[in-house]
This record gives sequence, C-alpha cells and structure tokens, in this order.
Amino acid sequence: MTSQGRIHQRRICRSVAVVLGLAGGLLAAIFVLLTPAAPLSAQSSVEIDMAPAEQSILPGEWASFTVTITNSSATTLTTISVTQSDDLWDCMRIPIYLPLPDLGPGAHTSYTCRSYNLGTDRSPQLAVTGILTPSGAQVSDSTSAIIHSEHLRVLKMPELQTIDPGATASFTVRIENTGGFTLTDISVADILSPDCTRLSGTLADLEPYQAQEYDCASPTLVEDSWDALEAAAVIRPGDVCRTDRTEATVLVNTPLAVSVTPEEDFVPLGSSAPLRVVVRNNSASALTGVEVSAADAPSCDRAAGTLGNKLGPGGSVSYVCQTEPLTRSTGVAVTAGAMRDSLALQADANCLVHTAPFAVSVSPGSQFATRDQVATFTVTITNLHSTHELADIAATAVVSDCNRSAGTLPNVAPTSHISYTCHTGPMQCSICNVVEVTAAEVDGQADADPIFYEMTARANAGIYRFPLIYRSR
Repeated sequence: MTSQGRIHQRRICRSVAVVLGLAGGLLAAIFVLLTPAAPLSAQSSVEIDMAPAEQSILPGEWASFTVTITNSSATTLTTISVTQSDDLWDCMRIPIYLPLPDLGPGAHTSYTCRSYNLGTDRSPQLAVTGILTPSGAQVSDSTSAIIHSEHLRVLKMPELQTIDPGATASFTVRIENTGGFTLTDISVADILSPDCTRLSGTLADLEPYQAQEYDCASPTLVEDSWDALEAAAVIRPGDVCRTDRTEATVLVNTPLAVSVTPEEDFVPLGSSAPLRVVVRNNSASALTGVEVSAADAPSCDRAAGTLGNKLGPGGSVSYVCQTEPLTRSTGVAVTAGAMRDSLALQADANCLVHTAPFAVSVSPGSQFATRDQVATFTVTITNLHSTHELADIAATAVVSDCNRSAGTLPNVAPTSHISYTCHTGPMQCSICNVVEVTAAEVDGQADADPIFYEMTARANAGIYRFPLIYRSR
C-alpha cells in the first residue's frame, strides 16, 4: 500500500473511531439515565487498572491496554459499567453494550482495548461503577495511563531577544526524545541562520527520553528577524521519519525612527499632498547630524544642522511639508540619518498619495441659520481628467439628504462637473456636513477594469443666536 493510501486509511479509521465513540457515549448516557440511582458506598470496593501504565507508540500505531476490574468487597458486584475518555477506542463497557460478568467477592475480570494515535502525547482515562448486592450500594473507581507518540521535540532558545543593529543573535538549540524509541539520523535545517543547521550524522543518536543541545548564532542583523528552525529524525525500530518545528524572534533596536503621516491620502489631480514628518531618538544617547531626505517631496528635505545640533535621548522633532503637484499616484519615501558617536544610523518611512482625477466641494463653506431654519448645501463634483470620464459616482454625507447612491448621478465628462443641492432638517444645533464621494475613472475601453477613487469635502452650518431685546414699559 502506498503512503497516501495508509494516510487515507488512518483518516478513515479515526473518523470511524469518532463516530463509534459518539455512539458509545450516547448509549452510556442512555444507560445511566435508565439505571435507578443507588446509594454510594462510603468506601470503594471496586478497583480498575490499565496496563501498561505508560507506553510509547510509533506514528500510525495503536496503543493497546489490558483493563482489569477487581471486586475487593465481601459481596457480589453487579451492573458493572466502564466509561472512557475521548482518546480511547473500544474500552467502554456497559450492561447494554458489551456487558461484563458479575464478580463475586475477590474476583476479577480482564479485557483488552485500544487507543487510536492522535499524534500527540495523551493521558487516556477510564472510570468504573458497579452495584453491590444485596445492599444496593454503588461503588466506583478510576485510572489513567500515559501514551507517548510525539518522540521528537526541538526548541530554539531564547524565543525572543533584542540586539543592537549590526550585532548577531545567540541561540541554544535543544533536541529532545520524548518517546520510548531511539532517534537516529537527526538533522536540523535553519535557512535564516545557517550556523544553526546540522546535517544528518553530525548529531548523536538520542535514546528514549534523552536530549542534547548546541549553541549557534544568526548572521549580522540590521532589521527584525523571525527565524524558523525544523528538525527531522528517524525512529528506530520502524524507520519512521518525524519532524518538529520551532520559531525564534530577534528584535533589532531602532535608535533612530522616522514617521510620515498620513500613511495614505487622496488629493485631486495636480494638487500637492500635505505631510508631517517626525524624527525620534529611541536610544539612551544623544544623536547628532540629524538629516532627512524625501523622494518626490523636496520641501521635506532637511540638511544636517537644520533640525538642531543634537537630538537628546527620547527626544523628537517634527515639521510639516508637502509633495510637489502630483500628476499620478505616488509613494513618498522618507529617509532620516543621524550619528550616535561614530555609528551612522538610518531609518525609513513611506506614505502613499493617490491622485484622484476629480475634486468635490460643498458650498457655502460656512453659513448661519436660526433655530428650526433649514440650511441648504450645493455639492459639486468636478472631473479633472482630460480624457477619461467619471462613472459610478456615489456620495455619503452627514446630512442624509446629501447622500447619493451609485447610479443616481450621471457620468461626468472630461473637464466637466455636476452639482446638486441638498438640505438639512430644521436646525437645532451647529453641524459640520462632511461629504465623501467615490467615483470610478473609466477610459472607455470595454475590457478595462475601472479604478475607484475617494475624495472628502466639508462645510459648516450653525445656528445664529439673536441678542435678547427687552421692550421698555
């Protein structure tokens, strides 16, 4: 039989096991419900035992047990029931399902059963109950066993560490044999830290429950690393290959950090995008020669010395700048540099600016209204593109009357615009009417997917409160 066939067969066996286990559990529940309650014995007079108490099995094998039930009382034990945990296969016994014989004083009975392999170490459990005659007292007992089936475990320690830029991370790799069979041909593969790799034959075989360790290091790191390591070994007897995997994380200190906001923005075609740049010193030492350069945004450049002679520990400096007028969507890369003693530091940040081929405005930009008066807005959508039209235009606004779903507004031809009016309800307080418009840029080709953009405009409306006038008598 091929390996795929064996795997398929195991899956079928496990599925059948689950079904039979559920059916058996249902029968046990029915039996318990139908059995009249009996008084509990003050001292248990029944014993249950699983042998062996601990065993190791190969992948794909079944664990077998001999279950022994002993009547340690001076009277007959009847109505014997055995219930099992979910990881056992056929160990359950109840009077209406594989009944057990009554046991006279000091007598015992035994049977064999199995546990299917779930691929992990398990601790199956059994519980027995019975009724003593003629007293009718109910007695019980329970037991458990240990099944080892993992066999191979690999650890890369520490799981988390922090280093300075340009340093290496040190690790200890530990390989454990957690089962009862010998592990041979042990190998370890680590792509990101080749020093931790060990070829088959370079590591000693591991007898049952033994372990071995070795030290290794990562390459020089300048950024965070998530390092996965995988070990493989052959279990003998049986020639079964087992693998295990572990991960370790290395965080690289970032003494210099730079950020640019917003990380993503929309501006009309031909407009500049405003940006805010923040440079931070995350180290415990002062930084000197802080400078910033920004592609596609020369106004964000700052030469060394223009941001101050020193940036103290934990300090930061920020400023506002803008991109050049944009004719296309652009990613702006900002790079900051500084010196910490004789060590040159660098940090990077990015933002994305989309050039929407349309603009939206809400007018008037501000207005006053008396209480219960209705305020009116005009929403204008302008197509800035010279060749493509706008389609699928939709608007969402604070003032619900300004909402427009896709398809209710006409397409906008190149360099044209459309407008519509909307109204508030009777004004009770000041509001800011925010209108968000989405539209698709369409080039007229039937097979071309439209590109969707989003723009936002705001306008204010408020209640004008007249001065209080007193009438003279």
